[in-house]
Amino acid sequence: MDTYLRADHRDAPSLGCPVAALAGDVAREPIDSPVRNSFGRGIETVVAQLTGNAMEQDEQAALADYATLVGALLLARATSGRPVSDKLLTAAKARLTGKV
Repeated sequence: MDTYLRADHRDAPSLGCPVAALAGDVAREPIDSPVRNSFGRGIETVVAQLTGNAMEQDEQAALADYATLVGALLLARATSGRPVSDKLLTAAKARLTGKV
């Protein structure tokens, strides 16, 4: 999380998280496209890794945490150069660590 929600990750989309970099493009693909299917399997794999053999409640938390990470990064990239960009990264980290 510390590495993911950093300004240098935000500022280097070509070197960072492929999910954040490609999500908008993948969303425009047809539902049954190979790209979209592969992307979906990748998300499911990451969530499974986050939860291990955990119960459904832990999967829900992992999904929410992952969505918060990716969403904060996307919004921070879209607002880069404005104060709100850094605030988005800070706020997401605080929420995920239970400090908000």
